[in-house]
Amino acid sequence: METLYIEAERTTPEVLLRPEADLYYITGNSFPANPLRFYEPVLEWFNKFLKTVTSIKVLALRMEFNYLNTASQKQIARLVRHLADSQISEQVLIEWYYHSDDLDMLEAGQRLQN
Repeated sequence: METLYIEAERTTPEVLLRPEADLYYITGNSFPANPLRFYEPVLEWFNKFLKTVTSIKVLALRMEFNYLNTASQKQIARLVRHLADSQISEQVLIEWYYHSDDLDMLEAGQRLQN
């Protein structure tokens, strides 16, 4: 499976999905004009990945956002639900990183948890 790398820009996060190294992360700002268009290649990559891998023990997706708008939160929630429903892994682990003084990002992570 090929690596997916999307370089960060002012309004979009860096995305690195590299299965041979067990690296899956999305980090930076996320407030693109069209979040659906931005996150669609990420979801498509995971769809292909889930079809090629029979099982893995833990799938850990690291997310660290400086800013995440509501529309992006919906796309992230869509991605997390898709991974959780896939049953490809014994455990899907979402590693949600935020600055200790960023209560909005903490709450966004808590909403994702539910």
